[in-house]
Parts: sequence; structure tokens; C-alpha cells
Amino acid sequence: MSQSQQLKPTFQIDSVVRDQDSIRVNWKDGHKSTYNNLWMMDACRCPKCFQHDTLSVNPGNNPITMPLDPETKAIDVDGDGNLKVVWDKQEGGHESVFDSSWLRVHCQSEAGKGLKRNLWDKELDIPTFEFDEVIQDDNACFEWLDSIRIIGVSIIENAPKNEAAFRQLSARVWFLHTRYHPSNIFMLDTTDKVAQKIQHAYKLDHLAGHTDLTAYTDSGVIQLLHCLKYEKPNQEEAGGESIIIDGFKIAQVLKDEYPEYYAQLTQKHAPGCRRRMVAEEKVLQDGGKAIGNSTGDKTIGTYAWDSYRLNHVIKLNESGQPVEVRFNHNTRAPFSMSHDEIRGFYEAYSKFVELTSSPKYIKQFLLKPGQVLICDNARALHGRTEVGSTVLRKVQGIYVKRESFKSRWRLLLGLKTGMTDFWLTGCTDHALKTLADRHA
Repeated sequence: MSQSQQLKPTFQIDSVVRDQDSIRVNWKDGHKSTYNNLWMMDACRCPKCFQHDTLSVNPGNNPITMPLDPETKAIDVDGDGNLKVVWDKQEGGHESVFDSSWLRVHCQSEAGKGLKRNLWDKELDIPTFEFDEVIQDDNACFEWLDSIRIIGVSIIENAPKNEAAFRQLSARVWFLHTRYHPSNIFMLDTTDKVAQKIQHAYKLDHLAGHTDLTAYTDSGVIQLLHCLKYEKPNQEEAGGESIIIDGFKIAQVLKDEYPEYYAQLTQKHAPGCRRRMVAEEKVLQDGGKAIGNSTGDKTIGTYAWDSYRLNHVIKLNESGQPVEVRFNHNTRAPFSMSHDEIRGFYEAYSKFVELTSSPKYIKQFLLKPGQVLICDNARALHGRTEVGSTVLRKVQGIYVKRESFKSRWRLLLGLKTGMTDFWLTGCTDHALKTLADRHA
């Protein structure tokens, strides 16, 4: 069966028309595309213009010598249903061939399209996935990662309650994110009195919704929190339940109902800071390699840290859409702005805190032993309710770089397209998602 017979009409070329400065393509689903000649020549994948082994642009694609008004000599649809272009006045009869599916998802009338994301509040039904399925099956792993992309949170069920399994799960995304500590895995343990003296998140008080790492440049991480133990001898005590809030939902509410506050939080900065006292942390490095002073199979790492960073509470992309929320009231420094600006900004900041504290937007639940909560730290605020003095709660946590998460998502999505790396290189997220559903 030929490629054109396997593809949906969306990806089949019906006819092509050569204009002076462009190529018009009519598709079998009725869609019409127009491609600028300069864009076509710049995107050429012939060996002269594109390195087929390294999947990168070749010296043959030279912006200095590239003609700004290239003309085509001939265009046609070849036997595989792809577009063939012969360029006029090019050395050696320069020819380009464009895969029809690749060409359709690069239609210039649809440039800049993004992928959907679902906003949510307290009524969210958190997507859940089985540990074994995510570990063993690429399709299940993709669905898990895709749910995080769409919603910003998910839960893994039935994860073995040990560090090895936790590392195995994180490895399905990528390598661990290097923290500003001697260890990359941290432990939230209600019995750890030392940690409670140096980190507010380790204390037993109510921990309001927040994002992590607001004092650092690289806060773009996916956070995994794995519950190892939970015991509540006294049912009358506070239980330390998890809370999550959709930062993008809060941003949308502000934009719709309080546009003046939205402008403040997207244009002015709230500083984040972290000054660590000299502290010791028990660690076991990856592979058992010891650092610091050895104490048997454990090691002691000593560290101190001081950081300061200015953040937009709501960060926008070039299209004006929220791409990151950075908020942690516990690690905020005094605002750095003029006398005349402080009141307006604080009103906006106060409204943001009010909304993220509202039961209307807070999803509250108990994270049980064997469950792993995953949060996109660029979007989902997380926290927990107060922990009673007799409650035994032990949760291990790690970060994975968001860039690594996205890379794994794209690689798994690319497998669904049935296309080669040659054509998948450089596709937008939207293009990859469209290509994954190209076959009839």
C-alpha cells in the first residue's frame, strides 16, 4: 500500500500550483496552503542543505548567499505523494523533496498554534496511572506524561515503597534534577526534628499552596512526591492532607475578573530568596559514591546557600499566554519597587493569595503509601494541611527537569507518528501531536 493510501485525506496532496514567489498546495480534505518560496528553500532537506546523519543544517544553507526571491523551475507530486521542487538558477539543478505529512503540519496559515491545556478547580478528578504499566509500556508512559502536560498533575498508584522504585519511575522521564543540596532525593519526615528547624516545608504547620525553587534561576521542574508511610493513631488530629491548586486557573480568573491585578502580576516582580544556615544532611550518592565524612553506608554532606531572584508571579510567553507561575510566600523577600508602586502591587499580590487560599480552587486529598503525586512546578501549586503531633508521615521527593520531561514526551509522541527522525526534527509540539494521528 502506498503512503498516500495509508494517510488520511488531511495529509494527501490533491494538486499543486506554482506562483512567482510561492507554491500553493490543495489538500484532499479541502484545505489550501500557501508556502513562501524563500521558506521552502530555507527548509530544504537535501544533503547539500541538511546533514542527514547529525540532523542539523548544513553549510549549504547559507543565509549570506541565500537568494531572497528564489524562483521555482518546476513542481510536482512524486510517486510517494510528496512534493518535489526544482529550483531555477540554482547550481547543479537544486531539488527539494518535502514529505506531504511534514508539509501539512507546517502550513503557514496555521503557524503558532499551541496545544490545549485544561484548567481545573476543587472538582478535579486527578488522573491516575499504575506504576508497573508506566514502567513497562511506552504507550502508558506517554499517556501519563501527556496528562501532566494537559492538567499539570497526576498520581501513580501501587509504587513499591522504596528509593529504587522511585528512581526507576523518575528515570522514565529522565535523569534527576541536581538540587542545591548534597543529595538529589529529599525526605519529608514528620519525625525529623533537625530538618524542621532549618526548612519551613518540614514543619508540621499548615503549608499553603506554593511552587518550589522561586529563589533560583531554574525552577522549571517536574516534582515527584512518593508517600512511603502514613499512620494516624489519633483520628481527631489534623492529618497532613495534600493540597494542589491550578496556577493557570488562578491566572485566568485574575485576567477575566481583575485585569488590573493581572497586569501587575505579569509586569512587576516579586523577589524570591533563600538563605540556608550551615546544615548537615545524610546522603547516599548515586552509585554509592561517598562524599563528606563517611558514617558507614551513609555520608554526611555540609552545605550553606544564599540566593535572591526577581520573578513575575505570572510569567507570559511571546503570545501573551501564561507559561509559568512562581509563588512562594514563605520564601519571598521584601518587594523591590518604588514608593508609588508598592500599594498597587500589594493589592494584586493579596488577591492572588486570596484566590489560591480559596476552597473553591483547592483540591484536597490524602496521599497514601504507594502513591506518587506528580506536579508541574511551573503550574501546579502544592502544599498540605497541618500535621498532627502523633501523625507519622514520610514522603520522599525529587525533581526532574521540565525540559527533560518535555523531551521524553516528544520522543514517545514521535514514535506514534511512524515517521523517521529525519522529518520529526524541528517539529513543533502541535505538529507532532497532529502527525501522531495522520494514518487512516
